[in-house]
Formats: sequence, C-alpha cells, structure tokens
Amino acid sequence: ATESEMGDVDLSGLPEAPVDSEEEEEDEDIERSSEALLGRDLVRECLEKDAVDRTDDDI
Repeated sequence: ATESEMGDVDLSGLPEAPVDSEEEEEDEDIERSSEALLGRDLVRECLEKDAVDRTDDDI
C-alpha cells in the first residue's frame, strides 16, 4: 500500500531501525567464501600428501 492509499500515517511513535548496507553484506560474503577456501586448502593439503605421510587426522 502506498502512503496515498493509507492516508496520513503517523510514524512518529515508531523507533528507527538500522538498515543493512550492501557493504556489510559483501563483507559477510567475503568471510564465508574465505572460510570455504580455507577448508578446501586443508583438504587439498591432506590429499596431496604421500600415503605414508598421512596421519589418522588427515583421513
């Protein structure tokens, strides 16, 4: 509904709420992707080890 459909609406009693900026969302996306890459790097390191060098933790 638009403001004209609802008439004059008094919003003075409503608290102001913060609005998420696109920058914050981008930062979260970067954090998530870097965590995924870090996990992938750890898996890759384990896979690239020779079988004799692998520990139980690697498997």
